[in-house]
Amino acid sequence: MIPAKEAKRLFFACLVLSSSVLCRCEGKSFPLDLAVSFPPVMCGDKVYLFSAEGRNQTLDPSEDAPSCNLFPLSPAAPPLCVDGKTYIADSSGTLFVMKDGSPEELLRLDGRIIGVYDLDGLPAVVLERRVVIPGTGEIQLPFAAVSAFRSASTLLVFGEKDGLALSGGKVSIAFGFAKGPVKAACVAGGMIAVGTDKALFILDGKKGRIRKRLHTKSEIVALVMDGDRIASASKDHMVRLLDLAGRVLWQVRVPGRPLGLWPHEKGFLTAIAAGRKMLLIDREKGAETWSFTLPEGEMIIPPSFSGSTAALFAFGSKPQPTLFLVDTPR
Repeated sequence: MIPAKEAKRLFFACLVLSSSVLCRCEGKSFPLDLAVSFPPVMCGDKVYLFSAEGRNQTLDPSEDAPSCNLFPLSPAAPPLCVDGKTYIADSSGTLFVMKDGSPEELLRLDGRIIGVYDLDGLPAVVLERRVVIPGTGEIQLPFAAVSAFRSASTLLVFGEKDGLALSGGKVSIAFGFAKGPVKAACVAGGMIAVGTDKALFILDGKKGRIRKRLHTKSEIVALVMDGDRIASASKDHMVRLLDLAGRVLWQVRVPGRPLGLWPHEKGFLTAIAAGRKMLLIDREKGAETWSFTLPEGEMIIPPSFSGSTAALFAFGSKPQPTLFLVDTPR
């Protein structure tokens, strides 16, 4: 039997331990006065926040609240951190880079902006008819681009009926693909995986021919390379791991529609749309090994990640969310 004095000491020790675990799981939270429209951008030691109305703010996590930036910005696509710098493709047709909390103009963009992507440590701006890489040059596209996806050191660009892969500063493969619209894509083991609103296709990485089709009957929202395997998330609440022959190695149903799928050293992270939960799924068996639940509100914008830290917004009844910075398992 444990003496009363020792039992009391153990009780308070457990209480302190449980409190520290709770704090570590919940992370830091920052109520915002900004109606954000894009995922938070963690870059260096700052978090950059953007709205569709032109307001933008910068947060130093060591402080209590973000500071407002005086220069208005209206991103045409989600801003991105590349090599420690935040890049914004503005709807005015200008590519900016943030320096000391203020945007500096890099170059003017001509054409509809599809997105900004990290390509070998450089910002690659995909426009409707070309890809521009500041300081390197531009690559003309043989079709009108409607979507693009970065996978490892490759940038996959798709039009209404065509696709191509950019790597090493040039087009490595061009192919026809009329099964779209393309919702997600990645490269894995010399193959190209393409997700649409109804199916997942595996293409030959040399000629772009379809080798396998998996009818999901639901939109693919994310595809992630895992060595010679492919992880997918779809709107029917399913997360799957497939081999390059298209065989399903495992599949698991998550409690809501995935907002995306992100690689983690211990598996795959996903977040539940219009829900409160972020999950870590084991890569070998598909088992849930960790989760984070928002104290209140729900997620409607995908989270972003820097190292083992996740940044996510919790939306309640107001258009201004609360920002959470959460440590994921290491």
